[in-house]
Amino acid sequence: MPRFAFLWSPGTGTGIVFLVSALAALPAVNAQQSDDPALVEAALEESQQRIVELVAELGSREFAARERSADQLTQMGTTVIPQLRSVIESTDDPEVRLRASEIVRQLTDGDLQAQIDGFLAGKEIEFEGWQRFRRSFGDTPALRDLFIELMKQHPLLTKSLDGETRDRAVALEAVISGVRNATTIERRFPNRADVFALLLAGVDPNLPPNPALEAQVMMVMNQSAVREIRRNSQLKRPFESLLGIWMAESAIGNRQEIIEIGMRMDAESTLDLALRTLGESNDEAILTTALQAIARFGKAEHASTIRRLIEDARTIPRQGLPQRPGFTSQVGDVAMVTTAIILKGNLESIGFRDVTVHPNIGFDLQNVGFDSPEKRKIAKEKVSSLFAPGILP
Repeated sequence: MPRFAFLWSPGTGTGIVFLVSALAALPAVNAQQSDDPALVEAALEESQQRIVELVAELGSREFAARERSADQLTQMGTTVIPQLRSVIESTDDPEVRLRASEIVRQLTDGDLQAQIDGFLAGKEIEFEGWQRFRRSFGDTPALRDLFIELMKQHPLLTKSLDGETRDRAVALEAVISGVRNATTIERRFPNRADVFALLLAGVDPNLPPNPALEAQVMMVMNQSAVREIRRNSQLKRPFESLLGIWMAESAIGNRQEIIEIGMRMDAESTLDLALRTLGESNDEAILTTALQAIARFGKAEHASTIRRLIEDARTIPRQGLPQRPGFTSQVGDVAMVTTAIILKGNLESIGFRDVTVHPNIGFDLQNVGFDSPEKRKIAKEKVSSLFAPGILP
């Protein structure tokens, strides 16, 4: 039964009220020495009284007494932590607060490291957020290593996994701020814990879109930490899963860059985003990138979705591409190339003689287009014939 004790230290004139947990204060060896309840209770009372006396001595006028008390409390181990924390909260004496805080830090750091060592060795250690993390991604040595890195670098995030949306909203802001400070103040590159923290922070469907998060994620996707993650067979699948969720929630204004990221990461979820983008955007550059992704990941069944774009005569931007007199590139031209690729048509015979199929971005845009309306019209007729009965599977 928990009990309260009032402690007054004549050396400081400070009253300290703290909760003494009887079971916690009793060393385990005492509880095993006898089955006699009276002896157990006596040992309990003695242990409690000793802790009270030692805590009182933290505020002694004598330096040696303060040092001796701190050493003995530290040797008693983690059982004294609840009492010391109560002292920290209630005392007006800065000396007592400082010494009690230092003892708690030493005890918790040592105890935490022991738990971490056991956890990494495969033991069942209950860290906040671990069970939710494990249910989502599995339990492997690499994932345990990653979870500890997350717990150390982004503690609010791992704790929020067991919390509510409001907890994850607070954690989200902390993660964004932490990664930003790491890159701008600490001058270090984002590591794999930062990458996973950013992706995990935004997966709650009840959180509103966060432009700052999106900007941070786009930034880290170019970092070496992502390449390290993708080379790790135990981390690659969880990363791709989180990446797909983040991509699906992306703002339309960033869609072109995000689809490019998806193609670069070889993320199959890029296809769904690209198909959805065709109905969400009318921007020529965004549509062009979405069509490249469909050519990269799509199948014949997706051809009907892009058929309407074949007649889109809007010119696409050719920044960074050679400017050729009389040569124009239209959205419809890109749609035709995409259609021909996913329907296994022959690009050269259709009229795209110099267009190169690209393993990462679907196809190269450099030679997509025509130098005469007649050539474009012929190409449209040939592509349309691919939709004829018996051609499509």
